[in-house]
Amino acid sequence: DPETQVVLPRIKNDFLDLLVHSAQQNLHTVPIDIDPRFLSNVVLASQGYPAAYTKNKIISLPTPPHPDTIIIHAGTKMDENQLRTQGGRVLSCCAFGDNLNASLRASQKLANSIAFEGKYFRKDIGQDLLD
Repeated sequence: DPETQVVLPRIKNDFLDLLVHSAQQNLHTVPIDIDPRFLSNVVLASQGYPAAYTKNKIISLPTPPHPDTIIIHAGTKMDENQLRTQGGRVLSCCAFGDNLNASLRASQKLANSIAFEGKYFRKDIGQDLLD
């Protein structure tokens, strides 16, 4: 889920441990360590999404990605040793930054560095929150 993709990576704790404490109804006893940086997400979609969209397009990823970025696969598949599109929401491009502007710029830079035919992403996400 794109909304959790910018929340969960900021949690530094062992996530399984947090789930166990939650199930035992004592999560309130565990100090949760949160990365203070901003994290934003740009979703790369296939041409036509959310209606009928194209599939089976070869994806080219940056090598290596920046260490403060995360690429989350959603609608991808491996076929004949090629990464290909398979769904409407193909990849999420997440990036940390010291402020929202830096995080958004880094997410968009990562999104721009990924290539596949028919790639689409919104460039207005988060812009309303900037000064």
